[in-house]
Amino acid sequence: MRAILKYLLINRQFTFSGKKSDLIGAINKVKGISVKEINIDKLKIYPWISIGTLVAKSGHSWVDGINIKAELMESDSSLIKLRLLTTMRPEHYFIAGIFILFFVFIPLDKGMTYKLISDWLIAHILFQLVCRIQEELLIKLLTKGLKLSKM
Repeated sequence: MRAILKYLLINRQFTFSGKKSDLIGAINKVKGISVKEINIDKLKIYPWISIGTLVAKSGHSWVDGINIKAELMESDSSLIKLRLLTTMRPEHYFIAGIFILFFVFIPLDKGMTYKLISDWLIAHILFQLVCRIQEELLIKLLTKGLKLSKM
């Protein structure tokens, strides 16, 4: 399971030269990115527009758009270590739930079962691909805009 999650999730470390207040200010200056402080050691970074989840900065939605969590670890007064993480999207659970409901409540013949499995896999793969591309673009925008150093 961990091997699969390694391909589904992002977990990268970077360093930022400055204090936490400098980091938040610098993120807010990067065009196309917003930041929300979750707690003292964690930030949520998200793009203004999330195509895969159809969420825009000004709009309200019951689903989180594409985002990255940043865990902050200060190593000294002028350097911050950032760990950028993604979590499993709730849509994956939704697609899996629908898949299970089809098998439980709808009697299917062998041909339909194979089609359902292949459609489910294609939907999962396409959704993961769209989300991963947006997460990678968000990280690229963030690292370029903040001049982060990879650890």
